[in-house]
Amino acid sequence: LNAEIEQQNVKIGAQHDEIKEAHVALTRLDRWKDELTGMIVHDLKNPLNTILGLAKFEPNISRLQAIEQAGLQMQRLTLNLLDVQKHEHVGLNLNQQWANAAQIIQLALEQTRYMIRQKDIQIELEADEDLCIYGDAELLGRVWINLLTNALKFSPVGERIIISATLESDGSARFTLTDFGTGIPEEQLQIIFDRF
Repeated sequence: LNAEIEQQNVKIGAQHDEIKEAHVALTRLDRWKDELTGMIVHDLKNPLNTILGLAKFEPNISRLQAIEQAGLQMQRLTLNLLDVQKHEHVGLNLNQQWANAAQIIQLALEQTRYMIRQKDIQIELEADEDLCIYGDAELLGRVWINLLTNALKFSPVGERIIISATLESDGSARFTLTDFGTGIPEEQLQIIFDRF
């Protein structure tokens, strides 16, 4: 009887540990959902306000461009969220192929042209026209759009942004983006690659 009771206690202890682990995982998931919801609301609010605000006026080229940029911003956010979700569950499949580095950057500049004009930012692009890289051009383009959007958001009006793409001596490509905005506070530098 004692042996049976001992066996039952071991099973109950194991079940208790499983329940505890499941509770921790659910709490983490709930916190992640709250962060995700907060981020979606925050990031979608600005482009939605732009679209709704401009829709009240008579359409002209400038307003239509602003609406297009806001729509593209919402689309990028949606694609980024889908990528995060896909990566969390099944991993991210990269569509790697050879692509021209300068063209990737140019497409990102085209997608952010309205913000560039709006803040009168001078873009200095120093990219080797023949530099080709092996990677997922679409995802790299979205990375560049995110970098540019952040740089533009925090750059003073009339400032400049310097972008370069160069071939290193070891055969790798080096991409840099330099802006003259406020910068990231030092205490937050260790978390810049965390999710959200």
